[in-house]
Amino acid sequence: MTRDQLKLLLSYEPDTGLFFWLLNKGTAKAGDVAGATASNGYTNICIDRKTYKAHRLAWLYVYGAPPSNQVDHINGVKNDNRIANLRLATNFENSQNHTSFGVHLHKEKNKWQARIRVRDRRLHLGYFESKQDAVAAYLKAKEIHHQFQPTPRGFT
Repeated sequence: MTRDQLKLLLSYEPDTGLFFWLLNKGTAKAGDVAGATASNGYTNICIDRKTYKAHRLAWLYVYGAPPSNQVDHINGVKNDNRIANLRLATNFENSQNHTSFGVHLHKEKNKWQARIRVRDRRLHLGYFESKQDAVAAYLKAKEIHHQFQPTPRGFT
């Protein structure tokens, strides 16, 4: 899919992140919103029996070339395809967005363990008497090692 081909089929509103059909396509009519949110949370758009991720099409539409890497949703909302919410990310950078945190109760030691993944390694940050201390250690390490996403999403 090229940008020119895409622009013949769809219009894109960068402020809303929505695509609209420019012509009748199957059951879709010109002017209809294109795509549907899949069970994984991403918006998919089917063009000529091929499924495309809307965030990747948005990148192509705006910048004229397919994304050179993964496209990250800055706010973590997978179907928020506003161009201002999209950024390129390596696999390592994108993995910094995971909402699972490196703090858990180590039952054998009866202490809270903190650890963080950095590239292909899991770094042990220590054992702590309180969950709050383990969380503090994790958050400090995240600021240092995860520059792309230093604040965890959905952290409670």
